[in-house]
This record gives sequence, C-alpha cells and structure tokens, in this order.
Amino acid sequence: YLFASAGVTVALNTSAQQATGGSGLDTLKGTENLTGSQFADSLTGNKNANVLNGGAGNDTLSGGAGDDVLIGSSGADTLIGATGADRYVFNSIDEVGRDGLRDIINGFKVGEGDKLDFTGFDARPLTDIHDAFTFIGNSAFSANNTGELRFADGVLYGNVDDNTGADFEIQLTGVQSLQAADVIV
Repeated sequence: YLFASAGVTVALNTSAQQATGGSGLDTLKGTENLTGSQFADSLTGNKNANVLNGGAGNDTLSGGAGDDVLIGSSGADTLIGATGADRYVFNSIDEVGRDGLRDIINGFKVGEGDKLDFTGFDARPLTDIHDAFTFIGNSAFSANNTGELRFADGVLYGNVDDNTGADFEIQLTGVQSLQAADVIV
C-alpha cells in the first residue's frame, strides 16, 4: 500500500473484501506481510507470523497471534503485538520521537519472548561506522557517551549525541522492568 492516496485500514485476519480507504476494495488471501502508505494506517495481522511495516504517518499496527515483526517507521506509531514472540523494530532516529510524538507499544510481554530490535539503528551517527547501543538499565545517561538506552517509568529512552538528555522515547505500556536480554542491539 506504499502508493495509496490516503491512509489504509487492512486486516489479514479476514478473507472478506475490505474497503481499505486509500486503496479501494481489496480481497487478501494467503498474505502474511503488509506495508502501509505514507499516511496514518491501521494494519492488522492474523494468527501467523506477520511482518507489518507502517511506513510514514501515525500508524496503528496490531500483530495478532504469531511471532510478528512490527516496524512503525516514521510517525508516532502504536504497536500492538498480542500473543507470540514479537519483535518491535526501530532503524533510525527518524522513526522514533519524544514526548507526545513517541511510539507506544501495547502488549509487550517479556515472558513470551518479545524483543525491542535496534540492530539497524546507528547509536552514534556521527562516527564512520555503525555502532550498537548499550543498555544501561535505569541508570542516568553518561556525559560525553553516546549510544545508550535506559528504561524508567515504563519508557525506554535513547541517547545518540554527547549530552545527557534523551533524543528519543518509546513508551511500553504496562511494562515495569526491562532487561538487556529484552533489547537486541
């Protein structure tokens, strides 16, 4: 749906014809993955392992059952994994926000193997190589040390420059603690 003229609403958990909004009427059968438009989309997976990519816009992605991969891309997105070992993927500073513009994750379950995936995200964009983040738990950011992730009060904060403030935030609704094993760097 990358070239849709407006936001789309598409569900993989039905084989009935859908009025998708920005892309007319569609019937989807045997489809496992979706890519949204450049607008605000609502993409819903099914019981299988789906890859849902929202594209630009403030999207809502709901994986359903299965081990899903949810990629909000740019915009203030809401990502809902449901059951299964889901992976929430973040690839650049352009895909995450702060304050009221941050992504929100609902249904993150450590016990089911859910992971936050930052492997495509350069934690130190001013260096010549691709650097991985360091997860520091709930400790404060270090002065003059870029590329850190910290978790406090249900929010994952990331720092990609030399100050001690957060450059991006991701809210994990209902999550009280996060460990290094929950984050792929």
